[in-house]
Amino acid sequence: LPFQYPVAQYLGRMEGNVTLRLFVDAEGRVVTDSTRIDQSSGISAFDSAALAGARELRFRPARRRGTA
Repeated sequence: LPFQYPVAQYLGRMEGNVTLRLFVDAEGRVVTDSTRIDQSSGISAFDSAALAGARELRFRPARRRGTA
């Protein structure tokens, strides 16, 4: 996965969950401008890392009769 754990939070043994809302185009790429935090971790470093990592995600789109 492309997500980088924030160093200071790792060293401080902090944990958190971030829920993102992503839109994926027909080629399986995340539409960057549409990515939003649906539920924050409450720690801005985790939220920022999640948004940055989402830009690198790739998906294999579903196909119907060979078309995405």
